[in-house]
Amino acid sequence: MYGASSSDKLTTNSTSFQAFIDSGNYVSYLPNEIIEPINALFSPPATYDPASGVYIVDCSAKAPEFGVTLGDQTFYHDGSDLIYQTNDALASSDEVSLGGIILNIIGVPFLKNVVAVFDFGKNEMRFAKKY
Repeated sequence: MYGASSSDKLTTNSTSFQAFIDSGNYVSYLPNEIIEPINALFSPPATYDPASGVYIVDCSAKAPEFGVTLGDQTFYHDGSDLIYQTNDALASSDEVSLGGIILNIIGVPFLKNVVAVFDFGKNEMRFAKKY
């Protein structure tokens, strides 16, 4: 589940999905039902580039407030973590979809905003909000 808002628009979605947590991905790959509304809330809105498969955003765009709910807790991203600056003139959204491929990866944009514990002894992951 996620929540995203920009100005007076609030969008929530209860789409459930399984995902890998991956510190090696600078983007998060999430279901298209989640990605399209998030990228539409950038100001100005992000535009999809089919050649690269990412949403292009203005380098000075204002990112929406975006959170992912795990269990009973929602973890919000810092807006600056939703924009990947590729060079001085080009930036892309860090929230993308793999199209028809059902593989969801929660990457670095999420991990920058939490304290993550990977407890191999208990075979579990725990997250806490980073302050």
